[in-house]
Amino acid sequence: MDYAVLAQEMSRAHCAHLREIGRVADFLQHQGEDGVLLCLRLEDKPILSGELMEKMGLTTGRVANILKHMEEKGLVCRWQDHVDRRRVFVSLTDDGRALAQVKYDQVVSSHLQILKALGGDSDQTIQAVWRFVSAVNQIH
Repeated sequence: MDYAVLAQEMSRAHCAHLREIGRVADFLQHQGEDGVLLCLRLEDKPILSGELMEKMGLTTGRVANILKHMEEKGLVCRWQDHVDRRRVFVSLTDDGRALAQVKYDQVVSSHLQILKALGGDSDQTIQAVWRFVSAVNQIH
């Protein structure tokens, strides 16, 4: 069983399901700057701030506040769409990309440790993890 490959797959799914995973355990919850870094790192292209809001399950104001602080730190850059000025694109700067890679590697490492601790067949393991995530979200 190649836990490293499975951990990378789990990490990609992590960004796609930040809202759900955030409910599972505090150490998997990436709702602030770390969540933005992970999402932008995985997208690897500029995305709309509204997409971040949707992926992370945060309000417009919260995303705007996070992005403002990240922009001040030189981690992201933002610009308005020339066609629709209500739309704001976001991308990582070089410093942001470097930090995002560090955060991504930490998440992959955490997922690798979780998968090793669970053991068993990789398909069964990942299915069990996602059944657990689904169950937690049905309860809440």
